[in-house]
Amino acid sequence: MKDFKGKVAFITGGASGVGLGMATAFLKAGIKVMTGDINGDRATKAESILKEISSDVRAIQVDTTSMESLESAADAVEATGDWGACLPQSRQKRRTAVWQIRHR
Repeated sequence: MKDFKGKVAFITGGASGVGLGMATAFLKAGIKVMTGDINGDRATKAESILKEISSDVRAIQVDTTSMESLESAADAVEATGDWGACLPQSRQKRRTAVWQIRHR
């Protein structure tokens, strides 16, 4: 298994459901997490919940149907640390292009 220490897992759809569950598990395993959700209020609420587990979390608003929004999210992840994984849990899973472009 890949070592994710010092890396960031970016989870779209991370404010609820499976995405929030993944973020919780990763934080408990010592992995930095950035979650993204189309609903900024939900993202902020999820960040508050996740910060009870670890301070190594950040939540942002992201629209996975917009390449511009995904590029901004990718910039935010890179400002936080090295990419470790991109885990699309939103309904727009086809938008992993930013991850693929930046990791050729």
